[in-house]
Amino acid sequence: MTKIGDFLDIHASNIWGPKVDQTQEHLESSKAKIEVFLSYDDNHTKQLTDIGSREIMDFGQWLRADRSVTENTLNHYKAAISKLYTYAVEFEEIEEADVPRIKFKRVRKQSPHFYSPDQIKQIQDYLAGCKHTWLLHMFNIGLCTGMRKSEIWGVTRDSIKWIDGEMFVHLAHTKNGFERDVPISVAAKLAFDAVGWEFPKTRGGKFPEGAHRDAWNEIRRVICRGKKMANFHASRHTAATHLSNQMNTSLAMVGKMLGHKDLSTTLKYVHTKPETLSALAQQLSSITSQQ
Repeated sequence: MTKIGDFLDIHASNIWGPKVDQTQEHLESSKAKIEVFLSYDDNHTKQLTDIGSREIMDFGQWLRADRSVTENTLNHYKAAISKLYTYAVEFEEIEEADVPRIKFKRVRKQSPHFYSPDQIKQIQDYLAGCKHTWLLHMFNIGLCTGMRKSEIWGVTRDSIKWIDGEMFVHLAHTKNGFERDVPISVAAKLAFDAVGWEFPKTRGGKFPEGAHRDAWNEIRRVICRGKKMANFHASRHTAATHLSNQMNTSLAMVGKMLGHKDLSTTLKYVHTKPETLSALAQQLSSITSQQ
């Protein structure tokens, strides 16, 4: 019988590999979730048939306690495990009866978060004093470009592209599978320069998730009063909201900047600020004085 880790290494690309509705990022993310599962307890020594509901439950409790994951994130881990086992049955490596029962929790949808100017300053001050100062530069790039964490981390000097005398970075691998060119402002360039256009990697060549997670757990606790959706990805929501509210950028252009395929996705990223609505109401009131 095959060990889980060996089965993962052999079949990961078939389970989550790039397809019409899947990307390289999805493959790497899903595989990383299984690897976290294998790192817990002694799961890396176990065969596919050794895992039952108890092991899944224990893993979930550990993720909540050790990594402070939300129920939604925990569901993503369970989904990755479930898909691996579904494929193992299809591949005839195990029987249907060997698949562990996995219960998914119904999650109340959280409202996406965007950072206020005061929160941005507090986060920048915290990250500036953090041991891993590259986190500050990554955050500033996120605010200036609306790029995803994985996209920023993957940029190198070779990604630089000049279009009509303006600097862009070319993203060959994105979440939705579409390549795109992202304009780089002076502030974003300075942040990339500060890390030498090469963000740190673990010895295995992966993103240093631990340092990133610890910093944002503290930011969430101290600066954002425990708001679960206050994370790095919220910098992307912040960029979109600023483009729309402060810069009056059209929804189509915001979507273009963020690399969305569908404007319905962009709508989820653009948050209307109360002061923007109030200003609109004041302007609309002029209709009563028209002759």
